[in-house]
Order: sequence, then structure tokens, then C-alpha cells
Amino acid sequence: MVTMQNMLELFSGNEMANMLVEKMEEMFDDFADIKHQYEEAMASFSAEDSQCCDISARDVREAIGRKVAAKLCFSGFLGFWANLKYFWDPVAQDFLNVDFDVFLQEDTARTLPEYVSAQSICDRVYAQISVTQAAKYENVIAYTSYLETIGPKLAHFFGYLLGNKLLHRFVPGYQSSMVHTLRYRTLLENYLGQRIDWRL
Repeated sequence: MVTMQNMLELFSGNEMANMLVEKMEEMFDDFADIKHQYEEAMASFSAEDSQCCDISARDVREAIGRKVAAKLCFSGFLGFWANLKYFWDPVAQDFLNVDFDVFLQEDTARTLPEYVSAQSICDRVYAQISVTQAAKYENVIAYTSYLETIGPKLAHFFGYLLGNKLLHRFVPGYQSSMVHTLRYRTLLENYLGQRIDWRL
């Protein structure tokens, strides 16, 4: 059962990020290898901290976690909000008629304060590392890009599903649309090429 506490935890950042990383590991065969290469690269940077730059591998890992969590929380909230707007005006507010980049507000997500702060740490590291380290760092970039490309789409969908479960408690007359939910699920599954377990 979804409670207000569950909802607050879901949108708190790390909780959503951890849930979606687990979901992605289940869904995508290639993700486990990308994550493994990321972990190897981060272990290598940890061993070379003193020679690398003025930012530790731990700081880089935390920055990546913060910037990904910022995007996921933003996308989850947008999904929840999109559900409500669709209820209020299903003709004008059918976000399924536009591209993912539009309803996920990718440009806005990259201006979130937490995202900008974390990205600046990643940029500083990349500017200081050697050519050899930069080759390893490509695995870090690949992992982060995967999370930032697929993660927000799943977060938005799960935020939307959360709206189905919770909005009737706060909005008089609210009714979720199973037809619209199924359309959204089909759109996302076709895009990802994967079935989605959509039980919350």
C-alpha cells in the first residue's frame, strides 16, 4: 500500500534512484555490463586519487548519484503532475502526443540546482584527468548517460502511476484513466523494447 511516507521517500532522491537502477538491471540485459564497467572505472580512480586531481573518486560517485537523482525526482514529479493535468483537461493535456524530451523537460532538468552543482564536479574531474584516465572515464560517462536517458522515462511513468493511486485522496472527483495509462505503458514499452512491470 502506498502511503504519504512512501511517496515522500520515493521523491526524496536516492530512494527513487536506487529503485530505478534495480528496475533497469532487471529489464535491460546490457545494463549490468555497463554498470560493471562503471564500477571498475571508479575502483581504478579510487586507487589513483592522489595522482588524479583535487576531487576524490568518492566525491565523483556522490556527484553522479546526486545529479541522476535530481533528474529522476524531477521526472517523477512531472509524471505525477501530468496525470493530474490530464484529468483536468484530457484533450489539451495529453502529453503522449509530444516527444519524450518535451514532456520530460530535459532542458529544464539540466538547470536544477542540485544537477548543476553535481555536474560541475564531474566537469572539473574530466578537465583534470590524463588521457589514459579519460579513456577509463568513458565507462563512467556511458553509465551516467544510460541512467539519464532511460531513468527519467521510467521515473515519469512511475510518477504517473503514483498519481493513479494517490490523486483520488486529494482531488475531488479524480478518476484515473486506465485507457490513458495503457496507452502510456504501450508507448514506453515500444520505445524501450521491453515489458514494464508497472505494479507499485
